[in-house]
Amino acid sequence: MSNTPLPEPSVVETHISTLLFVGDRVFKRKKPVSFGFVDFSTPSLRQMACHREVQLNRRLAPGVYLGVAEFIDETGRPESFVVMRRMRSDWRLSRLVRDAEPAAADLLVGPVANQVAELAKQLAAFHQRAERSQVINAAARAGAVQAVWDDSTREMAPFAGSVLDADVVDDVTARYRRFIAGRSALFDGRIEAGWVCDGHGDLQAEDVFCTPDGPQVLDCIEFDDT
Repeated sequence: MSNTPLPEPSVVETHISTLLFVGDRVFKRKKPVSFGFVDFSTPSLRQMACHREVQLNRRLAPGVYLGVAEFIDETGRPESFVVMRRMRSDWRLSRLVRDAEPAAADLLVGPVANQVAELAKQLAAFHQRAERSQVINAAARAGAVQAVWDDSTREMAPFAGSVLDADVVDDVTARYRRFIAGRSALFDGRIEAGWVCDGHGDLQAEDVFCTPDGPQVLDCIEFDDT
């Protein structure tokens, strides 16, 4: 992991957020959008989502999520921003694994392996103490999981036959329903074994940063508890 200077200021956009990278800080603004899975259409909803994002992500990245700041937008109204410590791109776990020597399959020792071992301990402890409840269990039942997928395909339906191939949409729908229908016992067994908990929801190597202070896991799902 190098000590190269931070890059110049930049802007990154996702479908629901705009991130401003300035110096050693990141300022993340929720876009005023409303989709089937998220509603950021009002300043108060965006403010609540910002506070929720900080609260939840501090569980696995307490040194990154610094708080929520209020700024005045171009119309003179206050707007909420999540304020974060800027992570270096060469700390990103996915990059470290890709760039590692020897090949990732042989990473049994060395700094990357040490970081992965520390990350495993961190996640095991996180999942052990994570909240469990009947409400959380209900969200993990086969029917509830299918409902989430059904919501997504309903959003795609108006575009089937124009933007999207209608046959592909139908095929995807049939496949996930068949997958879930054949695995009710698996879903129930996970609940009975105590594996279902209030976790991260979107854990991937792109959002894990191996810092000198240890692994920092960013960007959990904050806009929908289910």
